[in-house]
Amino acid sequence: MESPTEKKSAKKKSKDTLPLNFLTEGKSALVVGGGLGAYKKLKALLSSQMETKLVAPEICSEVLSLECSYLKIEKRPYSSSDLQNVDLVYAVTDNEELNHQIIQEARTRKILCCLADRNWSKGDVITPAVIRSGDIVISISTGGRSCTEAKAIREFLELQLAQYQKGKSL
Repeated sequence: MESPTEKKSAKKKSKDTLPLNFLTEGKSALVVGGGLGAYKKLKALLSSQMETKLVAPEICSEVLSLECSYLKIEKRPYSSSDLQNVDLVYAVTDNEELNHQIIQEARTRKILCCLADRNWSKGDVITPAVIRSGDIVISISTGGRSCTEAKAIREFLELQLAQYQKGKSL
């Protein structure tokens, strides 16, 4: 008998993906949206030290608590001019029409876009669960099928890596 997780996972198919590590030096990102979803994407971007701008008319306290020299926060609505000199865009609003507009405008300019709503598969990239330990970067993805499963695997591997590093220096 299948568990509820297996049943749910069986319904949602993963997408074919190509794992890459995006070189961030000299690159910039735009995050459109100011909620918890944006906060999660910002944490990933800032851990890579990528120049990042967030634009949103409403911004949650978690986002506002982030202090970083390479993060610029602008409390205002999105404008297509925000895409100037941007290499990666995250559309993380609760407005599907706006997210669709952002992805279309990004594609016109040949900018990779991550769509972080229920239409995620219409984006160009997805963000994997990530483990960082010194120079080691491990990414875990289910091809978009289950963020919860990728997170659980990440947590398991973090424990394994910590045990490995205790017993043996890298």
